[in-house]
Amino acid sequence: MTELLFYKDPYIKEFDARIVKIDGNKIYLDKTAFYPEGGGQPSDRGKIIGDGFELDVVDVQKDGDVAHIVRTSKGVKLGSVHCKIDWNRRYDFMQQHTGHHILAAAIKRVLGVDVFGSVIFEDVNKMEFERDPRESIRKIEALANGVVWSSLPVKTSVHARSNIPSDLRKSPKEGISEVRVVRVGDFDAVPCAGTHVKNSAEVGIIKITNVYRKTKDVWRVEFVCGFRTLKYMNDVLDERNKLKEKLNSSNLVEAVEKLYDECVELRKRLHDIQLELALGKVSRDGKVCYYIGDMDMKLMEELAVRMSDCNIALASTRGYVLLSSGSLDVKNLMKEITNKFGGKGGGGTIVRAGGVSNPVKALEYAVERMR
Repeated sequence: MTELLFYKDPYIKEFDARIVKIDGNKIYLDKTAFYPEGGGQPSDRGKIIGDGFELDVVDVQKDGDVAHIVRTSKGVKLGSVHCKIDWNRRYDFMQQHTGHHILAAAIKRVLGVDVFGSVIFEDVNKMEFERDPRESIRKIEALANGVVWSSLPVKTSVHARSNIPSDLRKSPKEGISEVRVVRVGDFDAVPCAGTHVKNSAEVGIIKITNVYRKTKDVWRVEFVCGFRTLKYMNDVLDERNKLKEKLNSSNLVEAVEKLYDECVELRKRLHDIQLELALGKVSRDGKVCYYIGDMDMKLMEELAVRMSDCNIALASTRGYVLLSSGSLDVKNLMKEITNKFGGKGGGGTIVRAGGVSNPVKALEYAVERMR
């Protein structure tokens, strides 16, 4: 079995080892500081350098042992090698993983629920739980960052399952005889097999960037830590400054509110113009009024109200049909139309259908039946 150096010291950037097995593009070493994907943490990347070859490690996986997956193993031979970890990537994941522990513990303290479904991605991190956090986000962030800035030591210890600490935030998985516990000062203790920084201050800052409901009962937060937070804040500021320049305003909120109000007013005026234009194009045949155009359902309904003195057949090139009448059985007529031309709908004195395959033919059919 491969000796796992990252558990002895997660800050190892380079190390010497021996290639003991080659299986296609999988390289096996007698010892490794490359972290294999697991526990929601992505794998390390880096290089394996030997006599006459240099390999790019693009993935590391567990397959009974630790498999270092390379682009090609051509020219590789058993023996001594020197290995280099992509340290920026590794340290980023150490910041994110430690920040995850702190944020999950803060969520439990504030909301009283356990976090599950946690994943660290290369750009953002996600965690899920069963409670609406929106009114408590600032409180959770304040608690989590207070822990970060308290410079608490982050320590690991290994325990027999029969002798695990009693203060763990979550119980260890079943079937594990030895439990590795990661402890952030006296704030959090949890079973974990990932890599972490030595001190909470190295997390830098924890920022929740998004909150939304994933399912009826499950909420998800997205967050960043460390250098990712700096990048996120710089990106937000860049976008903000570009918008301020575009809107020619130092007060972005006021400028957007003004722009929004103007947009609402213009949409209303445009809608009124569209309604008047449509009314001018309505054809009349005795008591039947009909028209087809590029209309949304709201416009069709307003047209029907304005033409309430006749039997109405309206169709939209978007696949909508609307029928209205004070005396005709338009509900059954609409059933005939949807049977012939597809779509679904319903209603009372005004009936509507969407998804009609040929609205032009449907309109002609409706007008003929109304006559």
